[in-house]
Amino acid sequence: MTHKDELKTEGFWPSEHVGTAIKRETRTSSKSVQAGLFPPAVLYLYDDRLFSFGITAPEGAVIAQEMIGHSFFRNAIKVLIETDVPEIEVGDEVQAVWTVLSAEDFYEYRSDPVRVDSKNKDVLITLPDTEAVKFVGKKSEIVYFHMPQAGGVTPSPGRLVYVAPSLGPKPILKVMGVVDGVLDTTAHPDGIKVIIDPIANMHRYNALEIRWTQDSGIWVDSQHRMTVYPDQSMAFTIPPVVYQPHVGKRVLVQYFIFLGANMSPNLRWSASTLTQAEFNLI
Repeated sequence: MTHKDELKTEGFWPSEHVGTAIKRETRTSSKSVQAGLFPPAVLYLYDDRLFSFGITAPEGAVIAQEMIGHSFFRNAIKVLIETDVPEIEVGDEVQAVWTVLSAEDFYEYRSDPVRVDSKNKDVLITLPDTEAVKFVGKKSEIVYFHMPQAGGVTPSPGRLVYVAPSLGPKPILKVMGVVDGVLDTTAHPDGIKVIIDPIANMHRYNALEIRWTQDSGIWVDSQHRMTVYPDQSMAFTIPPVVYQPHVGKRVLVQYFIFLGANMSPNLRWSASTLTQAEFNLI
């Protein structure tokens, strides 16, 4: 993984807290289960652990195109199929099916069938990156086919999925009041505005984080906000309590983007050193 100090160009900058992983606990005893197939879970593998994609309406599970083929997430998209239902028996086969929900640009990917070896362990199927890129920007659905040994095929309920196109160029953030690399704090007794202009392909389910850093890399303030209105500039206010104690110091302000939905800490994207602002406080 790239060390954060070395990340001069934009790219993934995972949070110090990776979030809550999905626990694949092996079942050791039978239990009463609901009849009928469940929709498949759409997950991703990161740092050898499984995580859920953020889900929003009407898109469903949102997959960021930036993930596809990236070294952190190579072939990381997974479909998890629960086998602990009465309809599925050991020896049956299941197959993941990913379909574009448009007649105009219809496309479908079908995984190889996978044999169910145990009722106590769910089936995990990889959706390869070479296929995932074909779904970028298209409404799609993932189901699985259950193929009993006795014959026949039963589709599961579907899971909506959207592969969000990569974001456009990242703007340089603006710190209101900075002139020639200096910000006069006396002119801003009620707060300092930090503005980030709109970014192409950003959606209401994304989020922005700004970080105000002083005194040799100490994080003094961090703010997060959903991009509810992605076509408008986003404004943050730095309160006086953040900067007034540090007059005479140099300040670095940078921002990050949460790709996908639900602000997954693993999908935080650095806008690079070219977009940040650095100045002196007086």
